[in-house]
Amino acid sequence: MIINKVEGLEFDEATHRYTYQNEKLVGSISSISAIANGDNFSIASTWASKVIFQEMAEQIVSGMGSPQEESEIMLLAERARNKPNLIRDISADFGTKLHKYIEEVCNGNDPPLPEGDEKLRNACIELKLFTQEYIEPKATELRVVLQTNPCIAGTADLICQLKNGNPSEYFVLDWKGVTKGSLKYPLKKSFFCQLEAYRHAVIQNHNLNCVGFIVVRIDRDTAEIKAEIHRPKDSSLIDIFMACREIFLMPKKFETELLNKGE
Repeated sequence: MIINKVEGLEFDEATHRYTYQNEKLVGSISSISAIANGDNFSIASTWASKVIFQEMAEQIVSGMGSPQEESEIMLLAERARNKPNLIRDISADFGTKLHKYIEEVCNGNDPPLPEGDEKLRNACIELKLFTQEYIEPKATELRVVLQTNPCIAGTADLICQLKNGNPSEYFVLDWKGVTKGSLKYPLKKSFFCQLEAYRHAVIQNHNLNCVGFIVVRIDRDTAEIKAEIHRPKDSSLIDIFMACREIFLMPKKFETELLNKGE
């Protein structure tokens, strides 16, 4: 089955903005879903502080000794300050290359393994084997639009069916690279809001029997994979997403109300 793209829905790679029926959309499914993870900033800042502290300690122990001159102290602080961004960029690059590789596999191609990074190569090999054994890909990087007022768009990693599964059932699948040891922790329910919004959009756009979503997590260090299938039984996830949408749109609504009062 071929799943065609939504007519009139476009995505600008440069600005990361969606346009639907020639109208620029405010926000996206992913940006609205981020509101449900309200503690992300505190978690990120705590992690960054820990990384900076460890980096400074390691540099002093490994060779810098006890820096005395102001220039030495500033150099040490600068290196430590940049370490969280370096880790983030390496992680993002890993995820981008992994997504690109598995997207090619799901499109029926046999791409060469990425060069250089052995951990990335191992992750690609394991995801390819997983996909070939369990998944029937139907559409990769599918742009969808959730028919609300105003509309909201997003991009689902994969629309698929399960091999040896019910041939009438479809799923939204999300690939997620994680740090070492993270697989033992459960995903937060708030993360599922984004996938549930994609699922509803797929149903609206393509009239498919999209019954749930699959989260495939892979440890970037060990290439261990953990997959979870979720079949929502009620409207709680989409209700949370729509509540986050209202919060996201509040500044725009407030601005509009002020302009109307000014008239």
